[in-house]
Amino acid sequence: MKKKSSLTESSLYWGVRFLAAVIRSLPYRVALGVGRTAGKALFYLDSKRRGVIYTNLKIAFGREEPPAQIRRWAKQTFAQIAMNGVDFLRLPLMNPDRVKEWVDIVGQDHITQALQEKKGCILLSLHYGSWEMGNMVGALCGYRYNVIVKPQRQMPLLDELLNSYRRASAGNRVIIRQGMGMREFIGSLKQNEVVTMIADQGGRQGLLIPFFGRQASLSTGAIRMAIKLRTPVSYVCFRRKKNHCRHEAIVHPPFHFERTGDDRKDIEVNTAKVTAMMEECIRQDPTQYLWSYKVWKYSRQSGVLIISDGKIGHLRQSEKTAQLLKSVLEERKHQVEIRTLNIRFKTEWGKKVLSILGAVMPLIDWQGRIGFLRHFLTRESYDELSSVYGDYIVSCGSSVAAINKMMTDECRAKNISVLKSGLVSRRCFDLNILPRHDHRRPVFSRRTAVTKGALNIVDQSYMETQSQKLLNRYSHLKMRSKYRIGLLIGGDTKKHFISETKIKMVLNQVKEVARQFDADILVTTSRRTSEKVEGVLNRELKHDDSCVLFINANYNNVPEAVGGILGLSDVLIVSGDSVSMVSEAASSGKKTLVFSVDRRGGLGPEDKHEQFISRLNKEGYILTSDSQGIKTSLYNLIKNKIQTRCLDDSNVIREALREKVV
Repeated sequence: MKKKSSLTESSLYWGVRFLAAVIRSLPYRVALGVGRTAGKALFYLDSKRRGVIYTNLKIAFGREEPPAQIRRWAKQTFAQIAMNGVDFLRLPLMNPDRVKEWVDIVGQDHITQALQEKKGCILLSLHYGSWEMGNMVGALCGYRYNVIVKPQRQMPLLDELLNSYRRASAGNRVIIRQGMGMREFIGSLKQNEVVTMIADQGGRQGLLIPFFGRQASLSTGAIRMAIKLRTPVSYVCFRRKKNHCRHEAIVHPPFHFERTGDDRKDIEVNTAKVTAMMEECIRQDPTQYLWSYKVWKYSRQSGVLIISDGKIGHLRQSEKTAQLLKSVLEERKHQVEIRTLNIRFKTEWGKKVLSILGAVMPLIDWQGRIGFLRHFLTRESYDELSSVYGDYIVSCGSSVAAINKMMTDECRAKNISVLKSGLVSRRCFDLNILPRHDHRRPVFSRRTAVTKGALNIVDQSYMETQSQKLLNRYSHLKMRSKYRIGLLIGGDTKKHFISETKIKMVLNQVKEVARQFDADILVTTSRRTSEKVEGVLNRELKHDDSCVLFINANYNNVPEAVGGILGLSDVLIVSGDSVSMVSEAASSGKKTLVFSVDRRGGLGPEDKHEQFISRLNKEGYILTSDSQGIKTSLYNLIKNKIQTRCLDDSNVIREALREKVV
């Protein structure tokens, strides 16, 4: 580790000495009051550490407590840390007689019981309560006492000062955890002495053990030595009482760690046992634990949270992004869980107001303040949102972009926005994913990944799964092995629509080609399909032998309809009204024909929707045709006179995720 400059270290050294002198000159109660007040002030001034503490508490207790309570705990944690600092600076004043005025020891006889085995005793504790004062428990009981500490090698002068405070208190012997410290540690136990060790911060070399339901790095040094030397262990919970001035040291009965002969398994099992004890202690008062370091920094568990606006097309794009993110994280040996939250607004008015408020999102730190959302979301939606945690937040569409930003602040997560984010600045997101027809502002290119089509979850595995579901639902399809033509019909949008005349013209040509090649037709509509178009489809297909499957989405919701037809068909025909549906068909790798639809307002220059389809046609991902040329275009595809290629933006997104997010 890089050493601090001598000037910096010297300043810290004399600063600590001066502060210690001031603290020791004050009565204990007054000094604690000063520390508590300073801690609460720092809660508002130190935003970085406040964020770490809040996030840790959120991970541990977010499923049980509302954000407002966690924020209160975070504030109290600052006060506890400051009071612990006061206790530490006063250690040289704390001889055994004086400390007994402030500390109650419960279970002192358990240390005596452990030492009767003549193998020493390890007092195992954690960074809870005033743990530096807790290091004197053994000395207070009249035993020869040793404290294991981690050296601060980047600041040796300050390190020695702090260790001198530890030695001065009750005559403790300080053993440095590295170098010759191991010999001193073993020697102390062989001389039947007491050694105290902290077990809750394993760092990079620690063992990953579930801690409040999520993997954390735990220290295993004490456990390894206790197993090897067969030393009895007593767990100690040292906590501050409600009046702040008095402390309580609870010494648990001594025990021996389990031994099976499998060292790795023994260490894992026993570390998990100690972790359960630590959790029980912390739950008594979460504010007394040292949440100011990144407890789960070395965890290999990652949570991806999808914020969904309820639109299927948007959800599919978010799901694809989450799957690609999962694959990138798994490259780094992470276990990834993807969870989807469906956001339900109380009113459409509330949705619009929240979208407008997105303009001021970058100016506000929402951590602990998402209770604001209960005015806009249904009770069930808010309760679910406030209780979850995510390392990565993904959303699609402008209506939930503001919620993405708020949850990102709440969890100190990294976030991804798919499609336009409305009034929420793209600077609020670690990565923006936009189709190229929506990418108009190069200033955001540094945080933007541009795709050729709309993201979707269509791949070979998806189509196989959906096809099997469709076959199971419609068993008569299993008996047919003919060439299959898939027909995907969309519906009306703000700028485009499908007329009765056009759909009838398309159907007549498709049926003619099906008869010519003895092919089956599989058809599905969308929920946007108009009643008039549905009527034409019913009349034209109801008695046609070539149509073996017709799914009217407005009357028969079959979730696997589109995916199943994509998988079962040899050639696809898609109406050109939906970017998402065209992208899904092009991503299937099947021969894809897109027919043009009508535009509201008549003719004019190509809009961005039509430009999107034209580009895919020029690049060979689809073949486009007007309603009169369906027969010829379909014939050319079936006869392989024209080929289309598979649209896949996955690699573009993966690279962007590796570079900007993970």
